[in-house]
Amino acid sequence: RLYADEFSLAMNEVIHRRDVLRSEVGPDDIILYFFSIFDRDLNDVLALKCQRRIVYYHGVTSPRLLQVFDTEMSVQCAKAIRQLPSLSGFDRVVTNSEASAANLQQAFESGGAPIGTIKVIPPKILGTGELSIAGSRGNEITPLEPNLLYVGRIRSHKRIEDLLHLVAHYRMIDPRVRCEIIGSPATPAYGDYLNWVQRRQLNLPEDAVSWLGDVSESELVRAYGEATVY
Repeated sequence: RLYADEFSLAMNEVIHRRDVLRSEVGPDDIILYFFSIFDRDLNDVLALKCQRRIVYYHGVTSPRLLQVFDTEMSVQCAKAIRQLPSLSGFDRVVTNSEASAANLQQAFESGGAPIGTIKVIPPKILGTGELSIAGSRGNEITPLEPNLLYVGRIRSHKRIEDLLHLVAHYRMIDPRVRCEIIGSPATPAYGDYLNWVQRRQLNLPEDAVSWLGDVSESELVRAYGEATVY
């Protein structure tokens, strides 16, 4: 069963509210807990009576990368870093990379927390035989123009402005280049900055960059299918 604090109402039948977790967990259950931001209820998770508690840690964004355009998130990340020693209280500790493991071990040492085994399990890279896009025809697709695609959160630490600079430089090679950016809208301050970079600093034409926001699954498939590079 999946539990979360925030999720789309469309996922109601798949995801359960986290505040019912304590009443539903039994002594034979295993908890797999994902940590990447400050969690005021972390101690409640550690107190759950279950067979085993596993934490998966995939890094905390540096507060410095968020402090200009997303001050509140920057504060949450700083608090998360101070919370890292508490993760040593889990029965098993897993990270996504050697770098994350070293970061976590350093936090444990500086916080005086006991250091056990930190297991590294990197994300699985799928082979080409495991990837398929509905409606695509593989190598037969030839975009009419260079088309760059970004899919992800529109947050300042993602450095979307660097992508806009890339588009501007690529236009010196081929002025037909376009860029599609898919993801939830930026915070107001960061959105204003990106607007300034595109229109004032780089003087990119309106049709050079398409800000598509959140899209449907079919629109996402179309975007991947028509992209020259992701």
